[in-house]
Amino acid sequence: MVKRISVTAGCKKIVIFGADHGGFAVVDLAAMCGWKIIWFVDTDKSKWNSSMSGYRIRNPEILKSREFDLLVISSLVDHKLAVKYMDDIGFERGKDYIFSQDQVVINDFTLSLKLPHVMESGKKTVIYGAGQGGMQAMDMALRYGWEIKYFVDSARAKWGESFRGHAIIRPEALMKRDFDLIIVASLPGKKNIFAALGEMGFEYGKDFIFFQDEIT
Repeated sequence: MVKRISVTAGCKKIVIFGADHGGFAVVDLAAMCGWKIIWFVDTDKSKWNSSMSGYRIRNPEILKSREFDLLVISSLVDHKLAVKYMDDIGFERGKDYIFSQDQVVINDFTLSLKLPHVMESGKKTVIYGAGQGGMQAMDMALRYGWEIKYFVDSARAKWGESFRGHAIIRPEALMKRDFDLIIVASLPGKKNIFAALGEMGFEYGKDFIFFQDEIT
């Protein structure tokens, strides 16, 4: 269950529970809140002493040291297991730890990081727009563990070429539906592309997203 939790702003030292794709999103939440990440923890022993986003991944036992102000639990961590672990240590939700989906209230401003089905890793994606936005969409896909199948672009001159190692083909190819998600990666063409995808029967938020959307 999502809770609305008031926390203080500033240089709060946090630990992220879950060195996974959901953990990447918590890094973004920390940046919005002005928090300092000190490390990740994960129950997967093979990850210990490696790093994620430049932060060391440690054994969850280190949490008992309480060398931090707040623990943020990734959406992809088994929440029942996490709550049991927190209860055993004596941590209190809303005081010692929160879940990444919780609404965070800072100085009367509410920040939330909702994580819908698009956060699942392994998705096969197509990027609509082989330009600057396309590069940003590639970063988004790689961050969340999505496979990039190909690019489509409205510019005929680009058809048959490649972009960052991926083929660029005509938008009509989308009708094959051989993918899970479309990332629209053109700011100037957003309105027209959204309209075209709608005419093809694709639904925003389900079949396609915009590259500047918050994965919330």
